[in-house]
Amino acid sequence: MRPWNRKKLIVGRIVAGTLAALLWPMKVRDRLRNDVPISQIQPRHVLIFEPGLIGDLVLSISTLAAFRNRYPQAQITVISTPVAKAMFQGLDLADELLTFDCPWLSYNYSWKNLKTTWQLVRRLRHQQWDLGIEFRGDLRSIFLMFLVGPQRRVSYNVTGGGSMLTDIVPVNPATIHAHEDNLEVARFLGCVTTGLFPKLALSRQEKQWSRDWLKQHHIDSKCLLVGVHPGASRAIKRWFPERFAQVMESVAEQFPVQFILFTTPTELPFVRAIQKHWCPKQSTSKVIHEPIEFMGSLREFMAVLDRCHILLCLDSGSAHIAAALQKPSVVLYGPVNPDFSGPLSKKSKIVIKEDFPCRPCNSDVCLLSDRNCMDSITVEDVVQVMHSELKQIVVD
Repeated sequence: MRPWNRKKLIVGRIVAGTLAALLWPMKVRDRLRNDVPISQIQPRHVLIFEPGLIGDLVLSISTLAAFRNRYPQAQITVISTPVAKAMFQGLDLADELLTFDCPWLSYNYSWKNLKTTWQLVRRLRHQQWDLGIEFRGDLRSIFLMFLVGPQRRVSYNVTGGGSMLTDIVPVNPATIHAHEDNLEVARFLGCVTTGLFPKLALSRQEKQWSRDWLKQHHIDSKCLLVGVHPGASRAIKRWFPERFAQVMESVAEQFPVQFILFTTPTELPFVRAIQKHWCPKQSTSKVIHEPIEFMGSLREFMAVLDRCHILLCLDSGSAHIAAALQKPSVVLYGPVNPDFSGPLSKKSKIVIKEDFPCRPCNSDVCLLSDRNCMDSITVEDVVQVMHSELKQIVVD
């Protein structure tokens, strides 16, 4: 089971204990009303709460596909974050996708945003829902689902939301990765999950757009396209720009490559810092191409990444996107344990220093004064893996 922040767990269980005392009459009523095993029901209207970041959404694709296969006649509505529109495009996972700015993910607890969230709940309450599903066991999402009021409400009870559920998914101690935790919920509902892995879809037009983009930037077709994404959701997950530059220099001196630096407006300073430190050894016998900067929409990023031979990145959503596109990647991990939430692909190579008992860490600042899990990853560590992967790509 995925690890949870201990402080949040303690607060959640205190709140859940209070709610359990207040809601026990409703719990008795639910038991009397819902005498059919959850795996045998045939709901007509299904509501799925899945607010998450990019990596979370990628890891939820298999489970959403299992629900779609299990309830082919049902009207399925997914509640998620705005980025889900791009992530789920072309996958036919739901009949309706509603999005909101999830306060605990965006840290936007403004009155305006809370009001918008409540308006969504009120809108959903006007509809009849036979089944509600939340597959993280997050007390906050469970609370929203409870407010909407589906007849059957399914999730884990790991953070203390059991009093608001009609059916609690038992924790399987054998599952470690978040993807398997999600699929356990599907199996609990009677879904077949064999052979399900996250996959993303690109349209023919998007693939053509990426080909045109490469032509516009005069990228040599003989070059190996190497994507580099230095961004991460937390500062503690980031790596030094100068080290990224040194890895790129080593690769450029050994292989005919064209680097594409993926960035967003907030990550632009990191990319510019990499470009500032970029100083490869020039050779009269070999042309070394300057890195190209790319900033576009999420779908455009996916389309260009699909043209790359390999991606170098940190523990971020881009690693999961690469895995779902079946693209090779080299991913640098620090405070997070990849066994819990790493990319699901044999083509994803993890670079990590193992001797850090403080991992997994939910802190925004490293608590160790003498060393840091990301600082301990050396240029040589990454260069070795990059060279090995590129040699294999050249051979294939």
